[in-house]
Amino acid sequence: LPGEQRPSLQVATPNPTRLTMPTAYSIGIDLHRTVIQICVLDERGERVAEERVRYASLEEGRRAIEWLQPYAATGRIAVEALGLNRWFVNACRAAGLDVLVCDPRKLDLKKLGKKTDRRDAREIARRLWLGDLDRMARTYYPSDAEYGRRKLLRVRHRLIQMRQQTVNQLRGL
Repeated sequence: LPGEQRPSLQVATPNPTRLTMPTAYSIGIDLHRTVIQICVLDERGERVAEERVRYASLEEGRRAIEWLQPYAATGRIAVEALGLNRWFVNACRAAGLDVLVCDPRKLDLKKLGKKTDRRDAREIARRLWLGDLDRMARTYYPSDAEYGRRKLLRVRHRLIQMRQQTVNQLRGL
């Protein structure tokens, strides 16, 4: 009706800097053969903790997961998809932690200037906090069975290439 007043509706507007629902902690991990660099951000995006764990065995590497437990129980973890991170991601998932595996090419960490483990872990945590990783850099993480099949096929393909190369060399004699 023309003279009737309507109650005003309050519409929640999203925070323009965050693209995901806030979690208590955003954890970025830069993983290497003997070192795990960890950066933890709180719900405001401020650095709460950093840790560098050196490991020579899987048991020593699991110390990093134990160190993460207080933060990861109410947060998310992001780690680059590299060939040597499989044990870490599997161990985190076995511990019930929320792990996001991201494509290092899409992260484009080299553009940030001097590339260090600490800077990489901080940037991964920051982009996880912003929500960038879910949209832009998330990658498929195959199951152990599928990973085994893919690895077997890669080896088979390489052996076929080597056989063909040997046949071609023999024909050239």
